[in-house]
Amino acid sequence: MHRGQVTLFVILGVVLVIAAGVFLVVRQQTAPELLTEIPGQPQSAGQQKVRQFMDSCIREATVNGVEILRLQGGYIDLPPGVKTIHIKDPNYHQIVERAGLKTVVIDPAGSGNDLPFWLDSDDRMAIPPPLYIEGVLAEYITESIQRCAHGLSSFEAQGYAVELGVPQTTVELSDEVTVRLQYPLKLSKNSETFQEEEFIYRLPIDFREVLMMAMELTFQEYYHYYLEHDIKNILMLYAFDGRESTKNLPPITHTSAGEECDEVTWEFSKVQQALEENFRRNVPFIQVAGYGDSIPEGASEIGAGTYRSLTHDLLGKHQPGEVRFRLGHEGDFIFDITPRSGKTIKPDTHSSSGIPSLPMFCHVRYQFKYTLKFPVISTIVYSPNPGLNLEGKTVDPTKRFEMPLALGVHICGNQARKCTGTPAYFETLPALLAEFDQSALGPSYCESEQRTNQPQTITLTDRDTGAPLNGTVFYSCVTGECPIGAAKDGRMEAPFPICVNGVVSAIVSGYRKGKSVQTMLTDTPAKEISLALEPIRHLNVEVKTVSIRELFQQKLCGVQVNDVETIAFDPGTRFSIIITGEHSSTPIIINYPDQKIADMTSGEYIFKSIVTGTVKFPNSEVDGEPVSPTKEGPYEGPHVYGAYGEPASFAYEALRSAHTLVLYVPIETDAESIDIFNQGRALNEEGAAVFNQQYFDADCDPATVGTKVNGRIEKEELQALLRPRLK
Repeated sequence: MHRGQVTLFVILGVVLVIAAGVFLVVRQQTAPELLTEIPGQPQSAGQQKVRQFMDSCIREATVNGVEILRLQGGYIDLPPGVKTIHIKDPNYHQIVERAGLKTVVIDPAGSGNDLPFWLDSDDRMAIPPPLYIEGVLAEYITESIQRCAHGLSSFEAQGYAVELGVPQTTVELSDEVTVRLQYPLKLSKNSETFQEEEFIYRLPIDFREVLMMAMELTFQEYYHYYLEHDIKNILMLYAFDGRESTKNLPPITHTSAGEECDEVTWEFSKVQQALEENFRRNVPFIQVAGYGDSIPEGASEIGAGTYRSLTHDLLGKHQPGEVRFRLGHEGDFIFDITPRSGKTIKPDTHSSSGIPSLPMFCHVRYQFKYTLKFPVISTIVYSPNPGLNLEGKTVDPTKRFEMPLALGVHICGNQARKCTGTPAYFETLPALLAEFDQSALGPSYCESEQRTNQPQTITLTDRDTGAPLNGTVFYSCVTGECPIGAAKDGRMEAPFPICVNGVVSAIVSGYRKGKSVQTMLTDTPAKEISLALEPIRHLNVEVKTVSIRELFQQKLCGVQVNDVETIAFDPGTRFSIIITGEHSSTPIIINYPDQKIADMTSGEYIFKSIVTGTVKFPNSEVDGEPVSPTKEGPYEGPHVYGAYGEPASFAYEALRSAHTLVLYVPIETDAESIDIFNQGRALNEEGAAVFNQQYFDADCDPATVGTKVNGRIEKEELQALLRPRLK
């Protein structure tokens, strides 16, 4: 073979290799990898194009459907009556409707989307369960693909005969969104015929885990009111405590005593503005354990303790991700406060002692009840989830899948999510139902003809004995609470209105309200829902006072007080003590010693006490100079000996076997004469006892003169000693 021939063959070989490479590149560019699983291999270019077309349809429908669910709290179409809040997505994802079908576009000028409250300020829940979400997503994908399949008409223009069957879609939410589409397709052209039927697309987003996190946050709020408790703690941290710097907010409770008789007043509109600004600044510090524990930079020791209390263990297992809270937008902030006179907020009690018209020692008590309703938005991120790429109809690992959750805060007269008292018609309704022999009465959606096909059985029993109870059964949904019927001999059967995650509840006189979250759909099978109601206990109350000065004196002398009983004493009739117990269902008010009975059920309480009595403030000396408590000399009259708040938790079994509640109330001192110039107040609003340059027997020798010392008893130590007891 000649050298020229060899050279020619080499050139031809190089050309063929290049041509093959160009062919592969062009093929890769024109035939992108399908993300939808389709059984078998394409037998023609036409079949490959159909597969590419269907892959695009399915991906677009799934991505749009999942994004609508993310933006609208698990809903494609919002149920009627559900309360919503309008918020703008940080990435400008906007839901729009085109020819009756919703889709998502990127629009920086968009107004935002309606996010339903999973729990609103009126205790109405609208949580979509995963099975419901799978169903509505499947319906959306089916409709979207049917519309998209109209594009197959372009193949008819190429000479294909197109036959379309009826699409059926199923969706499964697990560690990914799995879409299974059964859609018979048949295309024919001359001698070429091919069919497709099964399509499977997997979107690598664990939507179920995000939903579970959101549900847990919602149920924790519904049952334990963590948002309301945190809001009250934030309020008390910044409310008036006697210092000039705290005068912008009225306190829940505070007492001032001294020669200055001026009372602090507030303007309603300014308080509302200050509250909203305060919560907007501080609600982001409400955090979930495992997802953050930050506090504001420069916070004081006392403030840092309050901010640390805003971190809660709300999620049983800590998944990698983020949970953040923020205040809803302006205009949704409802506020009221009592007592007030028109637009002026002022203390309800202002008393003084001494000769009229002369400046004397004054006692001003501030006690205000706040009513608040406003939205809080939580953002939930499960880190393994990528974000969505709307343009590419797929996921984008550089973005985040952030699920917004809307919760409504409700404080009514300082109580969390509940107002004192039971509506009057609750008490008379059982008799009314019995009189008319009705099993179901109610307004609005309760009168709807759309109910469960099968009647549901509700049984009411005494939690202690199991005995049947007669009471009234209610079912609450997003449109309100309505009566279902009266249980006779502990049993009631009735069809229920349709509702996702409605609340079945029962009211029986002398018992704590029972409730259970239940979903009722038209095809819900007949079942029995049992409510065991806890009896309200009538406990004897013993109140014992504890001198904080005596407790600190023991500490100075190295005596470890492990049992507060060793230094507690019966106040007898010397002190007047008002104790309030804040609880979700059975608020307690005790005027001791006149009242010695408390009605209680199990759960968490916060006991707040105010101790008053008659005192003498004698003349004294400061730095060798004589001083008097008033311009006329010594003072004798009413005095607040102590004010304190103490949390307590009572388990059902412990309360069931108890007959007496023992409350330990701290006072500054038990002395009838107090040198106010050398014995200042120690108990502060944060719950600690702080002594600054106060006289104590530092050498523990009663024969020697006392000396000025500094010291403190921490809040945790005090609360451990003063914790209420059952016996």
